[in-house]
Amino acid sequence: RESRALAVACFEQALRLDPHLFSAKYNLAAILEKEGRSREADELLLSALRDGLDPNLVQEIAVAAWERSDVPRALRLMDGVVAQRPGDARLRITRGRIWIQRRDCAKAYLDFDAARRAAPRLALVHGLAGSALMCLGRPAEARRAFEQSLALDPSQTRLRELLARGR
Repeated sequence: RESRALAVACFEQALRLDPHLFSAKYNLAAILEKEGRSREADELLLSALRDGLDPNLVQEIAVAAWERSDVPRALRLMDGVVAQRPGDARLRITRGRIWIQRRDCAKAYLDFDAARRAAPRLALVHGLAGSALMCLGRPAEARRAFEQSLALDPSQTRLRELLARGR
């Protein structure tokens, strides 16, 4: 307990000296999260991202939250990361997967479609967009997305079989 308080004091002092020190924000956020103060931790993480923190670190924390069924936190972090890096296909894919799991197909499609525009040669994003389109009840568009995914990566045996059955 004392060492945690000392660590908090050190990181807070570091931030008084340099308010843009992302490593201090990241470490302080980890302590706050352990104390159950995830909202404050997330604000620090997103602030640290603006100061140069690797977005993959924030994405990893969001995925861990999602895996623990803390979907609101996962989305809060992913919304913040995507807002700062809207053209990053990997971030859009992660947030889209969270949306699709929540059955919010429209939001999932928006993320997957943005990922398709950002990484048009990535077969995965076309397949994910197709899944979201199916969820939205748009089978013809979904089929085209699945076909594009298969054209980019013909090794997808299961997808090929599904498309063959659907003819």
